[in-house]
Amino acid sequence: TPQFQSSIPVYSKVSTWLLLLPLLFFSANGSFSFTTRITDSVSAQNSHLTQTAEGIRPLVIVFYLFMLILFFVGYRVAWRGFVNNPLVVAPLVWCALSVTWSASPILSFRSTIELGMSTFFAVYLYEAFSTESLMDLWMFVGTVAAVTSLALVVFLPQYGIMQISGLGEWRGITNHKNALGVNMAYLLTPVLFARVRPWFRVIYSCL
Repeated sequence: TPQFQSSIPVYSKVSTWLLLLPLLFFSANGSFSFTTRITDSVSAQNSHLTQTAEGIRPLVIVFYLFMLILFFVGYRVAWRGFVNNPLVVAPLVWCALSVTWSASPILSFRSTIELGMSTFFAVYLYEAFSTESLMDLWMFVGTVAAVTSLALVVFLPQYGIMQISGLGEWRGITNHKNALGVNMAYLLTPVLFARVRPWFRVIYSCL
């Protein structure tokens, strides 16, 4: 049920597990380390656009299908958010207009579609969950991302550690060490606002 506080742990809710994969997908910049061999920063940050990630395409297709299903399931919830906050579509409109003067119209059109999906997803989350529930959801995603990253580093270093330089930089579930650093810093922020016990705040931050 949208917009209500609940004492039920977020990890015990079906909706949380259904949203986990797409949220991890965003947390990894759309390219997991175990599905691509990309190691340079430019490709790592733009692989979903440049199509340089050889093994990531099936995962992107799955993500597209998920967003399509979510649209039909949650369009009424998201529509309420767009009506209440019409300016949220302004960047999307500007992106769509840029197709007319872009040096690469096809790439710009694809970016518009991806921005549209991301915008819809963000508005849906905002409308479907209370603020506190969103904080709990992001901490759950952060916990899974951190634990999985550490597991890859320790048990599957060929995926969790960058191999190109030989310096042992951790990249975890992402395809580049810089992406891991930025995204983990982002996933750290919910613990500053969520209503959690101090001991959990410390453990989560250290993790």
